[in-house]
Amino acid sequence: MAVAAAGNTGKYEDYADNPYTVLARAMIGAYDAAGNLGESGAVSVNVVNSMDVKPPTVSIIKPSDGSTVSKRAHIVASAWDEPDISRVEFYVDGKLAATVSAEPYTYRWNTRSVRDGWHTITAKAYDKYGNAAEATVKVYVSNRK
Repeated sequence: MAVAAAGNTGKYEDYADNPYTVLARAMIGAYDAAGNLGESGAVSVNVVNSMDVKPPTVSIIKPSDGSTVSKRAHIVASAWDEPDISRVEFYVDGKLAATVSAEPYTYRWNTRSVRDGWHTITAKAYDKYGNAAEATVKVYVSNRK
């Protein structure tokens, strides 16, 4: 038994971007004597005619680049995209520290977990299509008494 259009997708430009419920018909390679063919149940699809390829905008509001932080530093990012931001990831020295999926995009960083000195904080924002942008600041950690 062969399925005639396995793996193929159709292009439907006459439909606006929206969720739809469609009925997909499975065309089996062989018919019975009565000419019967198989039919699937309802399948939900989301029509997206123009995929968003523009990355979101993101910035780190706190702390400022070049500042000194200690103890528990409050990291604050601002992110925007049309239609939505799906998540903001916070990295410290290239290692994922936190993922935030809703505003406010904040992370409380325990600076005692790293040595005193310069460190890089990155906020990486993603939209629902997987487009990403990042912002980076360097801060000096000083926990000496």
